[in-house]
Amino acid sequence: MQFTTLFEHVNTIIQNANYSKSDLVPPVITANHPDLKNHYQNLAPNQFFYLIHLPSNTLLHGSNNIESLLGYKQDEFNYQSALINVHPEDQKLVYRAMEKTYELGCGTQILDKTMQSVLTINYRFRKADGTYIHLIRNSLITKLDSEGRILQFLSICTDITDLKYDSIQSGKIVKNGEVLYKISNQFDDVENAVLSTRELEVYDRLRAGKTSQEIARELFISKHTVDTHRRKIIRKLNIHDTRLLLKMN
Repeated sequence: MQFTTLFEHVNTIIQNANYSKSDLVPPVITANHPDLKNHYQNLAPNQFFYLIHLPSNTLLHGSNNIESLLGYKQDEFNYQSALINVHPEDQKLVYRAMEKTYELGCGTQILDKTMQSVLTINYRFRKADGTYIHLIRNSLITKLDSEGRILQFLSICTDITDLKYDSIQSGKIVKNGEVLYKISNQFDDVENAVLSTRELEVYDRLRAGKTSQEIARELFISKHTVDTHRRKIIRKLNIHDTRLLLKMN
């Protein structure tokens, strides 16, 4: 997926989410904002963070140590530069994970409270001098609207270059502590590493204890199709809980 394609698709997702007009306007956030003080205090020397306003798809604030860690001045580091400087070989993985996070965050009540992790992903990132470092990024939800959709999220990035000895880049999307998506460059096709929208619908109903026949009736598909989705879900998420194999009737 190309960078421009990602932004076009994300903007479509946001437009379809029907955020209120007031929520579409990004607030003014400075380093002295109360919500950021704890993050500044808890930053390790190899960490930086940035705050994103989802409805407008803009960067509200980047920590003041980004220049010392990455070489980018404050006016050079924005949400677009945070994406286009991802290593070309890792872009498909990062973009796909972000796309899925946006689909969940705009379309469903992904979390019932803030300050929970929703996306964890590691990838290579280009510094201003052209060299690459390995980052692990943990995104936290900081603000939800009245419908439970994401308004703001904070991404805390840690430089793990000195600890990274393999070429595996991976990520996961979490809902209320449960892994919904796992994605990795170990898969021959990154697309095969995540759950499709239909698989997510089946997964949620399996977690609710419904049988394949019940799910088939609700989704207007055959029982055979449900069982096929079930097997794909178990494989993709590497699920070892055999309870998901039960209730096949």
